[in-house]
Amino acid sequence: MLRFKRHAGLAAMAFAGLAATSPAWASSTLSATYYTVRGDPAFGTQCCGTYPDMVTGTLGPDGLPVLNTGASDIPASFMTTLIADTNAFGELPWWTPGPHVTASGSGTISLPFSSISMFPPAATLGGNDANGFLSAMFTGQFTLATNSTVNFSLGADDDAFFYVDNMLVNSIGGVHADTPAPVTTTTLGAGTHTMKLFYDDRQPTAAALDFNLTSEGITIVPSVPEPATFALFGVGLAGVAFMKRRKSG
Repeated sequence: MLRFKRHAGLAAMAFAGLAATSPAWASSTLSATYYTVRGDPAFGTQCCGTYPDMVTGTLGPDGLPVLNTGASDIPASFMTTLIADTNAFGELPWWTPGPHVTASGSGTISLPFSSISMFPPAATLGGNDANGFLSAMFTGQFTLATNSTVNFSLGADDDAFFYVDNMLVNSIGGVHADTPAPVTTTTLGAGTHTMKLFYDDRQPTAAALDFNLTSEGITIVPSVPEPATFALFGVGLAGVAFMKRRKSG
């Protein structure tokens, strides 16, 4: 059942200050980049359904998920809105600054990660989705000693698209309640592999993300390690924050 989430308690708990982390990775860690989406035609207008075929099997030229215009499970009225929202390469633009998207923070998260309050930052937008929706991109890399499959767990409300080496591993597309999707990759070769997880909340009823690496003996590190990360801007969002720009001269 979907949960209605607008209550003052979340806003009061949504920003927990600044806290630097150790440069040594104690556990699997992903880089995180956050955006706020406002006025986008595909946000706040669609409900409800889960569409596993919403995106194609590879990332597009700009490194973003590509809308699968041939998906038969998406209602025609929804597909029309989605097509109108794609960029020149047919990619969904929800994770890059543009007319409806603004960058709102960056940092890292540690696994296992679980949050039922994936909202824009409380400091500027109240820690809920009354004034915008959150989208996020998480990136990292891991190294395998031998050819093997890798297991993850994933759950989301709403869209979540997970890629390894730019190839789609699992998709939980659509506006829906928190939906689990255990993930097993194809057999990957020995060596280093990249991963990207795209998330967005598109409807003002609940916003959740759960993600974990369940295979043993593997550690994920950020693709571009940062010297410090900052604490949460939502309930359960550990290691998330704004990177302050240093003023020149």
